[in-house]
Amino acid sequence: MGKDYYKILGVSRNATEEEIKKAYKKLALKHHPDRNLDNKEAARAQFVEVNEAYEVLSDKDKRKIYDQFGEEGLKGGMGGGGGGAEGFPGGMGGFSFHASDPFSVFEQFFGGMGGMGGMGGMGGMPGNIRFSSRGGRQQNPFSGFGMDDFRNFSFQEGGQHGGSSGGYVKRKGDTVERHFACTLEEIYRGHNKKLRITRTIYDDRGGQRQESNTIEIPIAPGTRTGTRFDFPESGDVYPGMTPGDLVFILDEKSHQYYKREGDDLVYTCKISLLQALTGVKINLPLLDGKNVDVMLKDNVIEPGYVHRIPGCGMPRQNKKGSFGDMVVKFEVVFPKRVGENEKQELKKIFQNIH
Repeated sequence: MGKDYYKILGVSRNATEEEIKKAYKKLALKHHPDRNLDNKEAARAQFVEVNEAYEVLSDKDKRKIYDQFGEEGLKGGMGGGGGGAEGFPGGMGGFSFHASDPFSVFEQFFGGMGGMGGMGGMGGMPGNIRFSSRGGRQQNPFSGFGMDDFRNFSFQEGGQHGGSSGGYVKRKGDTVERHFACTLEEIYRGHNKKLRITRTIYDDRGGQRQESNTIEIPIAPGTRTGTRFDFPESGDVYPGMTPGDLVFILDEKSHQYYKREGDDLVYTCKISLLQALTGVKINLPLLDGKNVDVMLKDNVIEPGYVHRIPGCGMPRQNKKGSFGDMVVKFEVVFPKRVGENEKQELKKIFQNIH
C-alpha cells in the first residue's frame, strides 16, 4: 500500500491549499534535521516524507493523479499511451513523479532558507558579537509565517540555490542592524572602535564551523548618533546563499555632565537663590581636557536662564575647525522654608529693590 500523503501532513483529503501550506509549514520546521541534532537521522526521514507529501499535494496536477491512482500510479506513471487518466487528455504519456531534494522544497517555500541556522547569542558590546540573536522577532526570518515558538534567528534571509537545475535566483540575506556605544569624549576626539565578531559557516552536509574576526569602525570627530557603518556580506554563511550585510549603528553613552543636542553640549547648572541674586562662578571641564570658567555677576540669574559659550561644543562634521556651543542652563534652587527673622530681614533688603 502506498504512502498516505494526507495523513503525513495531518490534513483531510479535501484540504484547501492554505490548509496544506499551514500543515507543511509546521511539520517542516518541527522535523528539520538542524532542529533535531540529537535525533538527526530519524528527523531527516520524517523531513523527507513531509516535503514529498507537500510537493505532491501543493501541485494540482500531481494531486489529481495521486487522488486517482495513489503513490504507485503517481510514481509508476500507469504505463504510457492508452485510455488516459481523467483530466489528462491523451493519457499521462508515461508521466512519472520523482521527489525533489527536500531541502530545495523547503527553500522554495521559506524563500530560500536552506538550513535552520545557528542558535548562538548576541554578546555584549564591545565584547564578542555572535552573528545570531536570541529572543528577537523583529528580524526573525520565520516571523512572517507566525512561528511564535521559533524565535532564534541567524543573520540571513536565505537564498535559493543558483544553477540551472532548479532555476532559482541566488538571493542575499537580510541586512541586520546592531547598536554599539561610544563616550562623548571618544566621539569628540575621533576613535577607531574595535569589535570582535564571530559568524557560523554551514556546509551542505549539515556541518558547521565558526569564523572570528576583529573589525574596526572609524568614528570621525563629531559623528552623530544614529550613524550607520556597513559591513557587506558579513552574516552567517549558508550553502547556495550570499550572506547578508551587517550594519552597526552608533549610540552615545550617557555623560556625567553633558547632554548632546546636535553639535551643542548642554550642561544643567543648579544654583542657590543667593547665587542667583549675587552672582556665580562655575568651572566646567571640556571634552578636550581643558576647563572653562563661567562668571555671571552683573545681572540676576532668573530660573531657566541660558548662557552660551561659542565654540566649546562638539566638532561639526565636514567643517574642520568648527565647533558647536556649550549651553549652560540654570536652575535656581529655592529654600524650602524661611524663618520669621529672616523674612523681616529680607523685607528690609528688598523693599527698595525693583
